[in-house]
Amino acid sequence: MSSRIIETERLVLKPMEKSIVSQQYVDWMNDPEVNKHLSSGGNETLESVLNFVNQHIEKQSYFWAIFVKEDHEHIGNIKIDPINAQTKSGEYGILLGDKNCWGKGYAREASEGVINFCFKTLQLDSITLGVEKENVGAFKLYQKIGFIITDEIGENTIPSYRMIKKNISVEKLALGTVQFGLDYGINNQKGKPTEARVFEILDQAFASGIRTLDTAEGYGTSMEVIGRYHQQSKNRFGVITKYSSSMKNLDDSFQKRVQKHLEVLKVDTLDAYLFHSFQDYKDHIEFNREDLLDLQKEGKIQKIGVSVYTNEEIEEVIQDSLVSIIQVPFNMLDNTSKRNQVFKKAKDKNIEIHCRSIFLQGLFFKDLEWVEKQIPELFSGVQKIQSLSSNNLSIQDLALNYVKQNRLIDKLVFGVDTKDQLLMNLDSFSKQLPQELIQEIDCIDIDKIELLNPSNWKI
Repeated sequence: MSSRIIETERLVLKPMEKSIVSQQYVDWMNDPEVNKHLSSGGNETLESVLNFVNQHIEKQSYFWAIFVKEDHEHIGNIKIDPINAQTKSGEYGILLGDKNCWGKGYAREASEGVINFCFKTLQLDSITLGVEKENVGAFKLYQKIGFIITDEIGENTIPSYRMIKKNISVEKLALGTVQFGLDYGINNQKGKPTEARVFEILDQAFASGIRTLDTAEGYGTSMEVIGRYHQQSKNRFGVITKYSSSMKNLDDSFQKRVQKHLEVLKVDTLDAYLFHSFQDYKDHIEFNREDLLDLQKEGKIQKIGVSVYTNEEIEEVIQDSLVSIIQVPFNMLDNTSKRNQVFKKAKDKNIEIHCRSIFLQGLFFKDLEWVEKQIPELFSGVQKIQSLSSNNLSIQDLALNYVKQNRLIDKLVFGVDTKDQLLMNLDSFSKQLPQELIQEIDCIDIDKIELLNPSNWKI
């Protein structure tokens, strides 16, 4: 194995060579501020540093020197070593030696470049690291780029955390944003999160590889919040939004309406523009068909779709050549036994399937006594789901991975209220359900299908 050159926006990471070792490198290793949290350093010489580098070169470690593109200055090093071939895991380490470069985001940029290489090229399943509790700056960096704590160490050594970042196929994830603009969900006790908390969630989502946000005209201030995030951040998400005829404050013209959304969201194009309901589609598609086609030609909309509830609605909209996405509820009660055949018909027409209501507005987590009292028709299904959870697989694990492991589904839309919830969901998403468990969930059958739509709950 050997390193290869990795380029990021501002940096070039070059495979470490002996010619890179300089007196400046030695000085870093002897600087108390630089080596304060390193396992080595102090009393280093040019010879000892060369020997260290040579050892890594001889065993062909993944070891890079970090250079700034602008001035070609060597500012530090980063490595993944050792790699455990059995667990497909690598140990991460970084040294940013040039103190003039601290606080400029270089450590994060280099780390994300290497992590991307490890997951996409080396196909590692996870990356691990150790960090001293006193090293608050490094700890915050690791959290921002998606590492989570697995253990605390400190009885006979320096108090430290062990952390891990798992290789998750986040391309299948879209972050729902109704919570950012409205009080939403039967388990939401605190209302919509503050804008600062939303920005924290979006920072973490982007750092974890999520690139799609799902919003709508009817989601309160959600689009405005996303736009303000884009305005103050270099991160850019692709955005899916939805047309709703009930929004009387918006222009009737689809051309003007979409242009307004682009301005508010601070994006150049919409990943998709969906009708928020089947009825909106039926009432407005023909009158606005040409406008939608023009918006696609202009590059302001990439795809057009419909948010639907029933299989009958799906059957109808997939006949329309303009429609390339359907968004539909799919979860452990509204499951494969009810959706599989119509999903196959959609895929036969190359329609993308985006699934929402994965947790059924949090119903799967509710106390069984509450379910029996409030929605008795769904009690047996929720009871079965809760009985399938275990120490190894939580209800959250079951809900996310039941949808993820369905190969007909292109996007899984889920929402969170905090960054910690997001990290928990990402951790759950990295797991795998055994096929026999999926089959048990497939067998859950709800008679009153209309109650799988939360708008029909009388609570």
